[in-house]
Amino acid sequence: MPNQQTRRLTPAGAHDGSFDLYMRHWNVCLVLLSGEAAGSEYRLDRPVVKVGRSLDNDIRIDDSSISKRHATFEFEDGAFRVVDHDSTNGTHLNQDPVRVAEMAHGDHLRMGEHAFRLVVEKRDATPTIEIPKSD
Repeated sequence: MPNQQTRRLTPAGAHDGSFDLYMRHWNVCLVLLSGEAAGSEYRLDRPVVKVGRSLDNDIRIDDSSISKRHATFEFEDGAFRVVDHDSTNGTHLNQDPVRVAEMAHGDHLRMGEHAFRLVVEKRDATPTIEIPKSD
């Protein structure tokens, strides 16, 4: 769902969809934007990253607004996409409910009551994300 505020970043030579090549050039993470743990980073450092409340997830979020197997982040054709697994409270990308959607740098993601931003930066880059102040 790219729009004027998002961009897909693919390094030169990574158009073959190679995860290893992509990860040599880019750091990819979800930054938590809300709650006590705001600012926490969850790296998407594998071709498939599972998110949910169960212990067997790669990113475990122990909160009742998150389903046991809420969503999966998958790398395919040079980009990450989010796949919702019929979660109770849904997955939203840039405020739109999604089942499957390609993600890009700067996208906002909400799973249950947790808000995240996808950050894609060149390796060795200094993070540039700002965490909104809570009221």
